Amino acid sequence: MGRVRTDFKRKSSFRDAKLIVVATEGENTEPKYFEALKAAYLNPRIHLEIIPSKGGKSSPKHILQNLIEFKNEYRIREDDELWIVIDRDFKSWTIKELSECLQLCKQKKIKVALSNPCFEIWLLLHFICIDAKKKS
Repeated sequence: MGRVRTDFKRKSSFRDAKLIVVATEGENTEPKYFEALKAAYLNPRIHLEIIPSKGGKSSPKHILQNLIEFKNEYRIREDDELWIVIDRDFKSWTIKELSECLQLCKQKKIKVALSNPCFEIWLLLHFICIDAKKKS
């Protein structure tokens, strides 16, 4: 007899809350960002679940594996969304590694948020206005 999958406990007052699962490359920065976003934009129709990287394993392959393990453990509905959030830091992952990960995500209907060069730049853009024109 196979393993019995459990329903995900959707912590929401709305009976059919949509689940958005975000697996992140970072163990600290990205989860803090998404937790703050979750707190700032409360919506009873959406439940956001964040899966940080584990034990310093932050390659796209490991992040995708964390998300797949979550998906295999819980019943994921058709309208739920699965996301991985990864960086394209300078000399971090090869184009081949990223390409393989993106291809697997497409096959498994997992959405990808790829920051280039890194997630921390994305955070800074919330606070600093970057003007493309150089002022003389």
